[in-house]
Amino acid sequence: MDNRSKSPLAIMLKRFKRDKIAVIALTGLGIIALLALLTPLISRGLGIGPDDIDMDVLINGSPFSPGGNHLLGTDESGRDVFIRLLYGSRISLTVGLVAVGISTTLGVMIGGVAGFYGGIIDDIIMRIIELINVLPVMVLLITLIAITGPNIYMVMMVLGVVGWTGIARQVRGQLLTLREQEFMLATKALGLSDTRKIFIHLIPNTTSYLIISITLGMAGAILSESMLSFLGLVSPTAATWGNMINEAKSIYTIQHYWWIWMTPGIAIFVTVMCFNLVGAGLRYALDPKSK
Repeated sequence: MDNRSKSPLAIMLKRFKRDKIAVIALTGLGIIALLALLTPLISRGLGIGPDDIDMDVLINGSPFSPGGNHLLGTDESGRDVFIRLLYGSRISLTVGLVAVGISTTLGVMIGGVAGFYGGIIDDIIMRIIELINVLPVMVLLITLIAITGPNIYMVMMVLGVVGWTGIARQVRGQLLTLREQEFMLATKALGLSDTRKIFIHLIPNTTSYLIISITLGMAGAILSESMLSFLGLVSPTAATWGNMINEAKSIYTIQHYWWIWMTPGIAIFVTVMCFNLVGAGLRYALDPKSK
């Protein structure tokens, strides 16, 4: 069947399926998301919580290696690594979703206004974007958390508020072109409001770019949260991947208890790579010039 007789969605799916690596990455993300959703059920089924301590570890003076009652072993405090890994996935995905949700909403609204109106409004918004882009985000986060104390909600908020500029620039660039198209003359003839023109007729035409930005933004937010957790800027007692690595930072632990730091490290690497590979696959699938 010729591509001209297929819907845009069917063409996109066909192109995406050609990228086997992207398909495998999407499957991996599906498994990670499913495990995150089922974490409370898995935890109850095994009878182990993220902060439960196996007293035998404290008695023996060393953590258990993978196997037996602890699939991925325990840390030096006697907590189950597998269960903490699952709870860490929930925190990482939540941070990514909330931060990207905030940045996408702000980026679409501000970029839409800049691209539609142009002129002095566009100039002001672009100068604001340039100012935000030169801000040291990590220094800002560290300063705010030093004032408010370790707070996962502050991390999500700041990552979202400072992360909208890239999406805004993309939306603005698309709207500068789209607003000159013939279909916009029809909206003007119908007397539609500027709000309907921007958010009903123009923004939907930037969906492909937004999907790619959201996918790649998730990877960046998860990596940032893991780094901040490692630095102790997200509740030190929370079961996050960064905290798990931070708890195994001694040379002796790194040399002798590899499973404590390697499993969360692999989880971060696999999750971020999956998002990046899916984003690359979507970029190819949504590119109208690709064959």
